[in-house]
Amino acid sequence: MTNYSRYAIYFSPYPDTFLDKVGSQWLGWNPKKGKITNHKKIKNPKFVDLKSITEKARIYGLHGTLKAPFVLKDKYSYNDLISDVELISKRHSRFIIQNPVLKKLGRFYALVPERSPKALKSLADDCVLTLDKFREPPTSTELEKRRASGLDFEEEENLKKWGYPYVFNRYKFHITLTGEIRLGEEKNIRDTIELNFQEVIGYPLPFLDICLFGQRDDRYFCELKRFSLL
Repeated sequence: MTNYSRYAIYFSPYPDTFLDKVGSQWLGWNPKKGKITNHKKIKNPKFVDLKSITEKARIYGLHGTLKAPFVLKDKYSYNDLISDVELISKRHSRFIIQNPVLKKLGRFYALVPERSPKALKSLADDCVLTLDKFREPPTSTELEKRRASGLDFEEEENLKKWGYPYVFNRYKFHITLTGEIRLGEEKNIRDTIELNFQEVIGYPLPFLDICLFGQRDDRYFCELKRFSLL
C-alpha cells in the first residue's frame, strides 16, 4: 500500500452504482479494481473517438478532487495519512448534490453541481488544510506546468502556499469526463455524454464518503481506501 508516487483525496462513486459502472466504462479505467476497461458498453451512435477524448482523464479514474495529488513527505507514513483522512471523515456528515449538470469548463466536459452545497466546500477546505502537512512541495517543473494554463493573483498565491491553485475561494467541484475538446467536436461529444449519463444528470448524487487514491508507477490512480462520512 505504500508504493505510490502520489496520493490524492477524491470523491469516487459509491461501488456498483450506475455512475460507478458507466464512469469506468466511459473513461476506460476502473480505479477500484485497478484495471483497464473498454468502451464497448458505451452508446456511441455518432462514433465519437472515446479513447482519444478520455485519454488525459483516464489515468485518474472518475472522480471529483477534494485534495489534489501530492507527494508524501518522507517523515510521514501511509498509516499517518490514513489516520488524518479518517479524522476528516468523522468531522463531516453525508450530503446530497441535488442537481448535477453537464458543463464545459474551458476545453473539457465535466459534471458539476448546479449549486454547490456548503457542506461540499467545507469538506474540501478541511482536506486542504488538514492534509497539507503531508505534502512535499512541488518541483519548479510542476509549478510551471500549473502556471501554463494562466493563473490570476489569488490562484498564484494558492499555488505557492498550497501547491494547487484551485482551493478555497477558487475551488469548484467537478467530475471530469474528457480531456481537451477540439473545436467542432463539442456537439457530438456533448450528445454522447448526455446519452450515457442520462441517469445521473439532473438526479440527486449522494456524497457518502471520501476516498484515498494512490498513483502507481504506470501513472494510473487506484482507489486505496474509502472513509464513510457521518
